[in-house]
Amino acid sequence: MNSCRFGLLDDTDCPIEGCRLDKAIPEITTETTKDIYNIPYSEVIEYLNSKTNAAYKPSTKKTQNLIKARWKEGFTLPDFKKVIDIKTAEWQHDAYWNKYLRPETLFGTKFESYVNQQPKKREWREEDFNLNEEE
Repeated sequence: MNSCRFGLLDDTDCPIEGCRLDKAIPEITTETTKDIYNIPYSEVIEYLNSKTNAAYKPSTKKTQNLIKARWKEGFTLPDFKKVIDIKTAEWQHDAYWNKYLRPETLFGTKFESYVNQQPKKREWREEDFNLNEEE
């Protein structure tokens, strides 16, 4: 009879591969998880607030969950800033769309399509130029 069958896992004579435990299994904690991801909640929300003149809190659980979900999908801080820049340029001066410049919309399930969206090119109108020769 092999002693490893009786729970003596440090038995060097055990014929079963992997019977011995050489290393302790690390404890998984919330702190460990946060360290692994190192998610920049504050930087994302501060950037959003600076662009939209809003006062969203980086400590709100819903906001953190949205940012964390995108972060775990492999998106980075520059991706968040890009989405904020693109959507702010597109929606900020539109009375209807302006209300959607919020974490719930920007960092939700359409985030990847926003990241891949090309910034709109400004269409110039005659009114944008001073065509009068008088000053």
